[in-house]
Amino acid sequence: RSDGTQIAVTGSVGLTDMDHRDKLRLYDMKHHTQRDLTLPPKVLLLSISWSADGRAFYGGGQRGNEEFFIVHLDLSGNMKILARKPVAYYVQLVPSPDGRFLAYMQQTVDSNAFLLENF
Repeated sequence: RSDGTQIAVTGSVGLTDMDHRDKLRLYDMKHHTQRDLTLPPKVLLLSISWSADGRAFYGGGQRGNEEFFIVHLDLSGNMKILARKPVAYYVQLVPSPDGRFLAYMQQTVDSNAFLLENF
């Protein structure tokens, strides 16, 4: 949270702790406790940020290699997909201070093939 009382950590590609990949772990710095929010099957969050009011998260992630999305995840573990695309990574999600807007970076991959003759 922006006040520093809680830290959220999510699994990502390359983590050695495979048991943590399907969870979002919350550390309470004030009470020295932790708890996990379990994500739906095959959902991997690559980027998270707290909502402006500190009662939820926005996450950019993927399900397998065919679906990429932005989600809203509350502190009870309820997840709602806000946007999805077949090929696009959503990262660096930043909610506005009033909670009305969400800025994010979208990474896409394009490829082309060209035939060159007589060079």
